[in-house]
Amino acid sequence: MIGPGCRVLMVGGLGAVGTALAREMTGVLGARVAVIGRRPRAAAVPPDLASLVYHQADVTDAAALRGAVDAVAAALGGIDVVLHLARVVDNAPLTAKDRSRAAAVLAVKTAGTRALEAALAGREIRAFVTFSSLAAWFGLAGGADYAAACAAQDALMAAPGPGPGRRLSIAWPQWAYDEELDAGRVAALRTAGLGTIDAARGIALLERALAGSAAALAIVVGRPDVLDGLVERPVATADPLAELSDEALRHYVDTLRALDAAADRPARGDPAPGDPAAVDPAPVDPETAIRAALARHLKVDPARLAPATVFADLGLDSIKALHVAETVAGALGVEVEPVLLVEHPTIATLAAALRERLSPPLREAGE
Repeated sequence: MIGPGCRVLMVGGLGAVGTALAREMTGVLGARVAVIGRRPRAAAVPPDLASLVYHQADVTDAAALRGAVDAVAAALGGIDVVLHLARVVDNAPLTAKDRSRAAAVLAVKTAGTRALEAALAGREIRAFVTFSSLAAWFGLAGGADYAAACAAQDALMAAPGPGPGRRLSIAWPQWAYDEELDAGRVAALRTAGLGTIDAARGIALLERALAGSAAALAIVVGRPDVLDGLVERPVATADPLAELSDEALRHYVDTLRALDAAADRPARGDPAPGDPAAVDPAPVDPETAIRAALARHLKVDPARLAPATVFADLGLDSIKALHVAETVAGALGVEVEPVLLVEHPTIATLAAALRERLSPPLREAGE
C-alpha cells in the first residue's frame, strides 16, 4: 500500500519516530509524504526532507486541523493513507499531577483522533492508522494517563468512522529512535527478552496489519518464549480487580487498609513469656520479599529478576503494583504504597527505600 506515488499524511510532526518513517517512506519506498505538526516548518523539517509538504496545526484544534488537511489534500492531489502519530507523554504518578497535565496527555489521543476523523470525513482514503502503544495493553507505571489515552484511541478506531477506508490502531513496542532509549534501557529490555523496532520493519508490519481485519492490534518484538508469555498472561492471570470501577477499587483499598490497621492491634494482651508468639520471627530481606511478590503476581521466573530489573519492563501496571505492594508490606510488616514502585522503579532501589523504613529511628542522647 505504501509505495511509489502513495500519498501519505502523517499527523503529529517530525519527532524522532516521524522523521525516521518519513525518510523510509520517501527515500526507500518512493511515497509522497506530507506532515502536519505543531512546530513551525523551520524548526521541524530537517534539510534532507525539505521536499516534504508541511503545515503547522495542533491536532486538538479542530478548525486549524481541518484547514491543514485541506491544504495537504490540495498539494498532493488527494490523500491515500493517514498516520496519526501525535502524542504527549508526561510520566509521573497521577497523584503528582494536576488535572490540566493529565488532560493534556489525554486530549491528543482522544479529542485529537476525533478532530482528525472529522477533518477526513467525506474523503476517499484507503487507510486511517493511529499509533497507539503497548501501554494500552499492559499498563505503564508512572504513565497511567498515557496508557488510558492509548486505550481510548484503540476503542475509537474500533468504532465505525465518518468516512470510507480501513481503520486500524496499532499498539507499537519500543521504537529504536526514542530519545529516552539509553544504554541502560536497552540492556533492561534485553534482560526482559524484549527488543526495539525500526522504521523499515515498522512499515512492513504496518502493511501486514492493514492486510488483516483487526481494528486494534499489538506488535511486540522479543524472544519467542517471552512473547508466548505475554499472549497467555491475560488468560492465566485473569484478575477480577481489572473489572472494578474506580469507586469499587477505592472501597477495596480502604478495606485493605482497615484490615491492616486491625491486624496491628493485638486482640488480647502481650504474649506471656515462653509463648511462641513472643519470639520475633527472622527478619525478611526487602529484596527477597520484592522478588517473591513479583514472581507471584507477574508470573515471572525469579531467575530473571536481577537487582537492576525495571518493573515497567516486566509489564507491571497499576493493578499489579497494588498487589505487589500489599504482598511486600505483609512480608516486611511495613507500609508499602503502590506509588513507591514508580518512585523506585527497580528491585535494588525499592529494596533500599524499604530498608530505610525498616531501620529503627536514631534517637538523640537522653531520650
